[in-house]
Amino acid sequence: MASEFGLNDDWITDLLLDKIGFSPFVRKFTGDYSSLTIPEEDIASALEAVTKQANHLESTCRLLEILHQHGYLEQLSKPIHFKDQLASYVQMYLPDCPFEINITCQYSAMPEACVTARKPISRGIVKYLCGFLVSLKEEEEHDLDVTGRNFTVVTSSRNKFLLLFLGLGRFVNHDCEGNAEL
Repeated sequence: MASEFGLNDDWITDLLLDKIGFSPFVRKFTGDYSSLTIPEEDIASALEAVTKQANHLESTCRLLEILHQHGYLEQLSKPIHFKDQLASYVQMYLPDCPFEINITCQYSAMPEACVTARKPISRGIVKYLCGFLVSLKEEEEHDLDVTGRNFTVVTSSRNKFLLLFLGLGRFVNHDCEGNAEL
């Protein structure tokens, strides 16, 4: 299950960040990930509905159509999960979104994605910034550990399960002295 959601996140960050000029590329969960072969212009055109008309649902539908035309949606076992993840990422392009994805080297020598505010954000209200928690099986956790892809594994404060943190929320950088609980 975590590998399915991880692949979804890989595709979405490839589409909505890497392909439209985010540098460096966002780290991927899938060890042998290959970039999607979708032209930048198609993605930019699909995102126009969100940036010009504040219509993230139309942009999400257009991106899904593009993925279908290139044969990618047929590779997913649960396309509805992908659609939900995609829609949450597309919202970051809405004109009233108070944050953006930038680059930081604060937590590692390697440049990584991070969330930064575009304008002051009221305490307790962070519009459009969400994430997904997916339970990890023991073998999935081990695989992420040995391959160095365990960069968003978190422990639930409630039941102490290990979870994979996906979505835009994973770009909220943290350090070993965390001040938030999931």
